[in-house]
Amino acid sequence: MIIKTEHLIIRDFQKKDAAGLLEYLSHPRVNCFVGDRLYSEESALAYIFHSSEDMLRYAVCLREDDFIIGDVFALCEYTDTYSIGWHFNKHFEGKGLAYEAATGFLDYLFRDADARRVYGFVEEIICGRKDCVNVSE
Repeated sequence: MIIKTEHLIIRDFQKKDAAGLLEYLSHPRVNCFVGDRLYSEESALAYIFHSSEDMLRYAVCLREDDFIIGDVFALCEYTDTYSIGWHFNKHFEGKGLAYEAATGFLDYLFRDADARRVYGFVEEIICGRKDCVNVSE
């Protein structure tokens, strides 16, 4: 699966993505669920290659050099209903890239994955100097 937008390529994960994935999913601000946080390149590889059948998960890469800067995901909960989300490397914030990726991914879900309904939720996070806390935990 490949989605091309103005600045991004959204594609299946590749083994080469493990180091970039670890860079942003090890940061508590990006991934507020402690159980999902990555701590090693091996855990990043497991994240890449071991998803449930109901989970769509794709790498978001810069179009210019195919460098991974984030990921988008959707969990199929019913035949036509998806819970969606995304993670992005903090070094690429404020550039509109998450919006661009989310828009491309949503177009894909409605056009090609027969989605009728999608939803997501926002986690409220309180950040200190070195770590963040998910206040819903």
